Parts: sequence; structure tokens; C-alpha cells
Amino acid sequence: MKVFKLIICLVLVATTFVTNNSIARGKSANASTADQIVNVKQVPGENPAPAEKFANFSHFELKPMVLDERREDNDSYIRVTGKVQELIDSNIKPMIEEWNAKNAAKNQGRTLVIEPRINSLKFSSVAKRIFIGPFGGSSYAIVSVKFYDKVSGKEIAYPVFYQRAAAMSGAFTLGGQDNAMLHRVVSLFKDYTQANYETAVGGPTGQKSKEGKEEAEESEQDPQKENRS
Repeated sequence: MKVFKLIICLVLVATTFVTNNSIARGKSANASTADQIVNVKQVPGENPAPAEKFANFSHFELKPMVLDERREDNDSYIRVTGKVQELIDSNIKPMIEEWNAKNAAKNQGRTLVIEPRINSLKFSSVAKRIFIGPFGGSSYAIVSVKFYDKVSGKEIAYPVFYQRAAAMSGAFTLGGQDNAMLHRVVSLFKDYTQANYETAVGGPTGQKSKEGKEEAEESEQDPQKENRS
């Protein structure tokens, strides 16, 4: 009888342990961070304000864009993400260099690391637009940017940005709108960074913009199928 009661107690303890761990895993999975947003339906309308204004930092470090390791052997993906990196370098890097120059005399002070990441990308090239037009589908990009304290690792902000080029407009402009989409998503990144320098105010994700209102046709597909260029 005592052995039977002991077995029952062990079963109850094991059940409770498994249940609690399942709940914990569920909470962890649901607590989606910006870098896990790969579907347009996950993109919020607005990015929240940073934990503090960026001007509280004395130094700024702009990291190269983080890419999807699974697609690093995809020539098309590397070519398009290379364009995005060029846009970041030409539009955002000068602003960061200006901030650093302004604070050059400050030997002390915290460093804010800015790390952009391509979460999801689908891009129809000019060749694809010429040969198959709108049948190449829509182009879109979801980019997240992690702002964090270099020493402590504390997250200051983690905005996400989204833009899209519709299939018809991409075809009509022979890829012009597809390329313009890349410019727009980088502009959102720049505007957010600049706007939150003096005051922590947050900013738009691009989801509510004219270009972002329509969902990409692929948004309801599996994210693995969605991440194609």
C-alpha cells in the first residue's frame, strides 16, 4: 500500500513538472521579439518608444546587417541584401559618424550598438519583371533593428520595419517599384533612429503606410516559403 501511494505521489510530481515546463515553453514561444517577425501579419502598426533617448549615449556603433545563414549560398538573396546594406551605408552611416564626431571629446560614456537584421525578404528582379511581369508576385522586406548597450547588453529598442511593392506596380515600372521598396524600408530605419535621438518617441513600422496596407500574397504561407528572393 505504501509503495502504491509512493508511486502515485511520484506520478503527480512528474505531471506537475511537465505541465509547468510546457506552460513556460508556451510563454517563451508567444513572447515574440522583433527578430522573430517574418510575416506581414505579425508586424505592428507602430514601434514603441525606446527605453531612453539615444542622445543619452556618447558613442554609436553601426553593425553590418545580419543575414539569414540558411540563404547565404543564394546569389539572388546576397545581391539584394547587398543593395540594402549599401543603402544603410549611404543613408544612415553618415548620421552615425556625425554623432560620433560631435562626441569625440568624450572619452567616457556609453556606446549604443545598432544591429540591423533582414527578417524576411522577397524580391522580384528586373529580369523577372521583364519576362513574367506581375506573375513574379509582390516584393517585400521586413527589417528589425536591435539597439543595445555595448557593455551591459541591455536592450534599448527593437523596432521592426516593413515595406512592399505590389506585383502590378513592380511589373509596370519594370522593377522600379521593387527597388524603391528597398529605399523606403531603409528610410523608415533612418527616420526612427533620427527621431529618437533627442526624445524617445517610437515611430511607424510602415505597416500603415500606403505601400504597406496591402498584405503580400505570401503572408499566409509558411515563413520558410515566404523567405525567397
